[in-house]
Amino acid sequence: SRALFGPLIVEEPMGTPRIWSYDQEAVLTLSDYSTHSPHGDEFNRIGRLVRPASVSAVGNVVGVLDFHNILINGRGGFNVFGTSPSLNISGLEELTPKVGETWRLRLINAGILFAMRFRIDGHRLRVIQSDAADVQEYPCDAVTLSSGERFDVLVTFDQDPGSYWFRVETLEGSFGVHHGQLGVLRYEGS
Repeated sequence: SRALFGPLIVEEPMGTPRIWSYDQEAVLTLSDYSTHSPHGDEFNRIGRLVRPASVSAVGNVVGVLDFHNILINGRGGFNVFGTSPSLNISGLEELTPKVGETWRLRLINAGILFAMRFRIDGHRLRVIQSDAADVQEYPCDAVTLSSGERFDVLVTFDQDPGSYWFRVETLEGSFGVHHGQLGVLRYEGS
């Protein structure tokens, strides 16, 4: 997409009691990105007379085109898990919590090509909503989102102050092949 897009958050009516307790919230919009035009990709697809597929390590079709890049809130490096990554830390999305805070992260897969897995190194996620519907809270290390899917998670920042990666990875590729994007979680004051 080369058009303007972003999240639309529908808030509860004023006076509605909060079910969950958290200090801050952030929206992380995950999107796939290609330097090819959608028309060129479609032309190539038709020219091959078959639908190209990106396949997971276990053989599942997880994307309709080969991987190019992912952005987090429109930011990111190119080929960050590749053999010659182009990584400039200042170009990555950053979260800066205080030690002990709990944040609500609204994760949105706004991409059209790939299922994506989100995780934060050294931190547990607690899923509280899926596609705006409350769910029985459950802890996990990572959340997988299909195209158009949304999860809300709570994260308590209770690790040693410092910097940690948060990662978004596609599910395609062979074992040992990682495609995705990085962001920086930097505790305030570290």
